[in-house]
Amino acid sequence: MTCTCEGKDKDLFLLLKTNPLAAARKGFVKLELLSQPYLKQPCQPLERQEAIQRLIFPLIDVIFRFDGDKDVVNAFRGYIASGMVPAVWVNIVGHLMSHCFTRSILAPVIRTMIVKLIIAYPYHVLHTVLMYKFSENHLHVVNTLLEEAERRVSEKTARTRLHDIIENMTLAHVAYIQFVAAKISDARFFKKRQLSGNKVQYEMTDKLSLVSSSDVLRHVPLPIIEQKVGTPGDYSGQGLVMWDAVEQVCTQADGLSAPKVLMTKGSDGRLYKTIWKVG
Repeated sequence: MTCTCEGKDKDLFLLLKTNPLAAARKGFVKLELLSQPYLKQPCQPLERQEAIQRLIFPLIDVIFRFDGDKDVVNAFRGYIASGMVPAVWVNIVGHLMSHCFTRSILAPVIRTMIVKLIIAYPYHVLHTVLMYKFSENHLHVVNTLLEEAERRVSEKTARTRLHDIIENMTLAHVAYIQFVAAKISDARFFKKRQLSGNKVQYEMTDKLSLVSSSDVLRHVPLPIIEQKVGTPGDYSGQGLVMWDAVEQVCTQADGLSAPKVLMTKGSDGRLYKTIWKVG
């Protein structure tokens, strides 16, 4: 059976103009119903994923537009506390994170949601969360989110495993930042190789963390592909495509941004082309 998010949805979002609280409450109820299959099988068919997104995006637009409305924010808080299914929010983290840092009454509610998502799916959401860690204005909030996520995991083995995932993915993110920022002309990091036909490659030295931290990267999912969503709280990494052998040569593409191009093998045995540029 194919679920849809149309029909009465038009009536739902017509409420926005007259009663945003009623629209939010109705949206949360509908979202809970659509999310039920994810409780048994977090990896759902594309049709259901699309139906969820057709509901979520207008719904969070309501929440963001009325981030100072206590009733709307409280309705969202109630949904997070009792009705939220983390799997349906994994791909929405990028739309939520910037709202963690505002002074609105919504910000602490969003932070609570992000903590729950880190606990449920750290491999999937930390790439996005960590993008904000290295900004001086956001560092404290992100560190608090990470610490709170660890603190809320009561089982000792699971808490240790989550800590390790956070550490590994933080180290990987530092390596990504360094690789992007390093100038291809800097001999500390790259050695130029002239090939036939005016082609050029650059050998990467172990001054690059992407090379020296290869053992850590094997425990980190490749950030360029959409990873399978499994059982929440499964920290094994099973079923995910991790970094494997990183080729220690890269090239530089044409264009104003002159991105670096690096080939790497994933843990699934496939070869992936990764493109690295500033901004």
